[in-house]
Amino acid sequence: MIVFFPGSGPVDLSEVGGKAYSLIGMINQGLPVPAGIVLTTRFFEPWFDAAKATSTWRTLGDADPERWPELCADLKAFCASLAPTEDQRQILEECRNALSTYGDGALFAVRSSSPEEDRSAASFAGGYETVLGVRLPDLESAARR
Repeated sequence: MIVFFPGSGPVDLSEVGGKAYSLIGMINQGLPVPAGIVLTTRFFEPWFDAAKATSTWRTLGDADPERWPELCADLKAFCASLAPTEDQRQILEECRNALSTYGDGALFAVRSSSPEEDRSAASFAGGYETVLGVRLPDLESAARR
């Protein structure tokens, strides 16, 4: 559910998303890339499953495109209310512990990505969020966002 870099070997694009896959590949080739942590798609599965079980999710697939903004906002609000599982809490604590070496005042960037991002047949520029200035106590809410 978690990949640290540097230090990871080859990774699977379907687990880490396009941005992380590229960064890990560059760092493994010796390029000067800042260290990072990736929460894999498995980390997010409980939240994906919960979102897919909602009536909003089921409605979205067949809804008129004019309703998409409203339904997406509802789905996003639902997702923001989801609590982490015990496994997710442990992984986030592992992240906080690893990042604590940078000091109490350190600020981090948390970026969402996807295995479907920036592929040969599609690009989702601007479709994902980056949360800047994240302090360690706020890591969970930034990851959920």
